[in-house]
Amino acid sequence: MIDHGWDLTLKSIFPDESDLERADVLDFGVGHDHLINILLHEHGGKSIPDKGIKAFTKVLHAARDSLGLEFCPLLPDISCLLLSYMPVNIFLVFVFASICMISDLSV
Repeated sequence: MIDHGWDLTLKSIFPDESDLERADVLDFGVGHDHLINILLHEHGGKSIPDKGIKAFTKVLHAARDSLGLEFCPLLPDISCLLLSYMPVNIFLVFVFASICMISDLSV
């Protein structure tokens, strides 16, 4: 069920697969230099692979478009930390479930 909800959310944000390829990675207030640093080597000493960066981009866009977040400096750091230790598919389900819980609490 969570996977289906995540798929629907992604289709509304990125209707065409090429939209994801063109999407910018949002920094949520941490600054471009810090964002590049955490993606390349800050968490766990290794860079986030391309598949992880795509997942990272999806999550940040979902947080902005679904929850209306514009400024949340911890979100990129926490996401990269989780991506350093979780498989991408588990990361996406975990984050989507968290976004759903947060949106339920904010109502």
